[in-house]
Amino acid sequence: MSDAPGLTGKAKFKATMAKRKAIEGKEIINNSTLVAVTPTEIYSEYFDWNDMQQKIFTKTTAARWAKELVEFARVPGTIKVTDYFIQNGIFYETAMQLCEKYEILDQAYKHARYIVGSTREKGGVRNEYNAGLIDRSQSIYDPEWKANAEWRAKLTRDNANNKGNVTVLIERYPTTAMVPEKIKDVVDE
Repeated sequence: MSDAPGLTGKAKFKATMAKRKAIEGKEIINNSTLVAVTPTEIYSEYFDWNDMQQKIFTKTTAARWAKELVEFARVPGTIKVTDYFIQNGIFYETAMQLCEKYEILDQAYKHARYIVGSTREKGGVRNEYNAGLIDRSQSIYDPEWKANAEWRAKLTRDNANNKGNVTVLIERYPTTAMVPEKIKDVVDE
């Protein structure tokens, strides 16, 4: 059921927003449940690039997207979590802002990255994906790979700081019957 019957597109959106702003701080009926609403809990907005429309994003939307995002990550062949947002017409920065605002979506995004990271690692081991690319990008998806990449970078920095000549001293061993002294080569003049 629409908040603005008889209107379409932008006019419908504006009418819906005006109605929702009018009830901020009051109790409203939402999906047959009485809910206490504060101004920040009502909605966020995002632009849907598939429909070319501004849309409303609520906690219910966040919970639905969180579930869909994890399911999307489990589909065989999924190698990028951000493809979910692309398919839903959401700009990357907008998606990250929504993840910051809605904890359930943020947790689902992190979990989906971990699932995709596991898939990518297995694919790299089986030579289904380019192992070099997986090696360079896996730290984005897996905390263990990230820790390893940070450790390798620290070693590289430490080695770069210790540049210079290295002198190795070899002690002279005494001559024995088993190992006689080396005869020096005589050069004819």
